[in-house]
Amino acid sequence: MIPSRNHALAGELRRIADELETRQANPFRVRAYRQAARLIERLTEDAGELARRGELIHMKGIGKDLARKIALFCETGRIDAGPSPP
Repeated sequence: MIPSRNHALAGELRRIADELETRQANPFRVRAYRQAARLIERLTEDAGELARRGELIHMKGIGKDLARKIALFCETGRIDAGPSPP
């Protein structure tokens, strides 16, 4: 069974990917958020627990910045997409 927080997190990552795409952000960044959403949905363990233990960074496709944002979501329920491109 997939923890419900993982579903919420995957939805938030997709929302950010859509927002970044609308802002014409780097396509690689958009793709990273979409890949992370798919990965989080496939987890059988709560992403918040993995973040708390520092294990997300060891997953293919999750870098330091994204792992930090996932941990922030697990604490606050929201992720900021970051600044708009110049």
